[in-house]
Amino acid sequence: MINCKSCGQNIITAEPISDSCIRLRIADVGDKECGLSRYGIYEKLPTPEFSSEEKGEKTVITVKNACLEVGSDGSFTFSDASGKTLISSAGIEKQRGGFDARISYRDGAKIYGLGDATRRRIEKTGFATEIWVRNIRCYIPVSFIHSHDGWGLLLNSTWRHMVDIGASEKDIMRIVACGGAFDVYLFAAPDTHSMLFEYTRVIGRPIMLPKWAYGLSFVANQANDINATMNDCLNFRREDIPCDIIGLEPGWTANSRYHFGTDKEWNQKTYPVPGWQKGDKSATFLGAMERIHFHLSLWLCIEYDLSYEEERQAGYEVKPDEIIWDDDDYIHDSHFATAARLDGNTKLEEPFFEHLKKFVDDGAECFKLDGCHQIDDHPDRLWGNGMTDEEMHNLFPLIYAKQMSLGYRNHTGKRAMIYTSGGYTGIQKYVATWAGDTGGGAKPLSSMLNLGYVGHSNVSCDMETNCTAGIHFGFMQTWSQLSNWAYWNQPWFLEDELKESFRFYAKLRYRLAPYIYTMAHKAAQTGLPVMRAMSMEYPDMEKADDLGCQYMFGDDILTSAFVDEITLPDGKWINAWTGEKTDGGKTVSACTSGVIGGPLYIKEGAIIPTTGDRTYLGTKAFEGVTFNVYPSENETSFTLYDDDGISYGYENGDFAEVKITAKKTGDKTVVTVMPRTGAFEGMSEKCIYTVKLYQNDIVGATVDGKAAEISAGDGWCNTGIGKTVSVTVEVKDSPVTIEFKA
Repeated sequence: MINCKSCGQNIITAEPISDSCIRLRIADVGDKECGLSRYGIYEKLPTPEFSSEEKGEKTVITVKNACLEVGSDGSFTFSDASGKTLISSAGIEKQRGGFDARISYRDGAKIYGLGDATRRRIEKTGFATEIWVRNIRCYIPVSFIHSHDGWGLLLNSTWRHMVDIGASEKDIMRIVACGGAFDVYLFAAPDTHSMLFEYTRVIGRPIMLPKWAYGLSFVANQANDINATMNDCLNFRREDIPCDIIGLEPGWTANSRYHFGTDKEWNQKTYPVPGWQKGDKSATFLGAMERIHFHLSLWLCIEYDLSYEEERQAGYEVKPDEIIWDDDDYIHDSHFATAARLDGNTKLEEPFFEHLKKFVDDGAECFKLDGCHQIDDHPDRLWGNGMTDEEMHNLFPLIYAKQMSLGYRNHTGKRAMIYTSGGYTGIQKYVATWAGDTGGGAKPLSSMLNLGYVGHSNVSCDMETNCTAGIHFGFMQTWSQLSNWAYWNQPWFLEDELKESFRFYAKLRYRLAPYIYTMAHKAAQTGLPVMRAMSMEYPDMEKADDLGCQYMFGDDILTSAFVDEITLPDGKWINAWTGEKTDGGKTVSACTSGVIGGPLYIKEGAIIPTTGDRTYLGTKAFEGVTFNVYPSENETSFTLYDDDGISYGYENGDFAEVKITAKKTGDKTVVTVMPRTGAFEGMSEKCIYTVKLYQNDIVGATVDGKAAEISAGDGWCNTGIGKTVSVTVEVKDSPVTIEFKA
């Protein structure tokens, strides 16, 4: 930290964080370190090259892409590498009870972020809100905002605070907090993609889920018992509907449906795991599930003070209550032996995840973290770390996710499929989330797109199955969940057309698995989400921020939900259902019929990897991959990603990639498949691919100059358009070039 000049009581410090980020902190002597910092939420980055100098009453800190100038009164100006002012203070009042900061930004700025703070808009100028985790209204607020013109601001605080982005005063952002220091991370980046890269580099990239987590997750009815749940598993297989996860709702634990403590046991009436079966998963219902390739998820609720474990992990001593009998104590009555704590659940010496290890050992591989009590206010509570709820409330769901994710990783060495409704800044690095009890309509979609603007990619919501539009949307998400809870949403109980629609989209999603998994890895490397608002991908598109019901699904697929029209960006687009090519820059009908519930457009030049129909994803390497090529006169490419699907080896380079390029010139389209690079345990020995060209006037093809057999057929959407030709090749040590001739 760099101590800046200060003319008052406040302590002003700055810290170079990265080539594009500088931290500024204005505090008084009583301000403690923020929980995000204290509990290791931020990534540990090497100190970048920087310079620091004093110019009169100002301190100037410069990194490669940004410069911060701080006055002795705490005023500041933040600029990019060219010297252009990005934002500057318009008055900062630091008080012992918090702060009131006014920050000036340029007229015409488009501002994004704040996570789930609203589901009614994407762009945030003229918007004001309280940053506070709330049931339904705001499950995952995030204290990060950024502008399309090059700046980002992350407030390093978990205190309840208010953000006003030009709602009260034009071009002024006001942040008011009831406690803590004015502590901000300031970012400079030229565009949204770069901003998300820089931001998630500091706070943490989205987690990579197990491969099977990108299939379908089904949450069973809470009235189920072991027989009903096993029957659900069998019905998915009998109905030829792919699914990977079966989740249990309240009722799986003994003694209490909503079990908040750590003395959980299997309910031997509903989900018996007898003692004599312990250690032999094959003899239990979990082993039976595994044999037909299902992964079990358990529902959890919590009333437990997680701050003790965070303090312990941060290196601070946490002493459990100790019984020390007085020499004069004749009776040794245990009622007087320790402190009388109102919290009867928390065990000071035991991390919350500790009691879940036995269920993991039995075969549980997923956990659903219900919102009950984790997102509730605790207005009269003083937490074990000394925080009141004003400071701890936003932090709690984040450290809950952290302890669950790291607890599972440390116990198994495997990736966790843990999902929650609550969260806060940094949630993307630990778990997946779903949109809580908000249904599966347009508002959850807005929530997911807003979360994408703060680098959170693994998002979903409860699928609506009462219409094909809800099914379409439910399967076109980063991960997909059908929640039965107290309903009868099993696809085999739907009306015939809806049942066929469900089966159609489930199979479609599983064919798309190589594409979705590659996009998920891209998110884990860059912070760019799988689901992207139109203004994120096309910032110059007219009224892009008004198109809240359409989005890019990865790099090349455009879709929408719950609207009758879809606006195509400039360029050429192919209707995936009909094969029809159309010019962009216009609005077209999004109406569909039959089993199809929404539009699907492919960007010209796209290369979409798919695989054959399957009933589950599991963790096996993708085999029989088809590269679906939508040729363009501009050369395009796609790099397919794959790994072992379950370990963290990918973090150390244990993965494989295959790059494919395509270009159309006159009556020829040339596709080149490069040799596979990298390796991971379990990958296939041979690299055999099918290249499918979406062009119906092809008369022949060659592979490396030799005539090749071509076959005609449907595309990956299986809608009978019959406008494709394909060639199958094996790629060894050298690139393979396929030339299609019209």
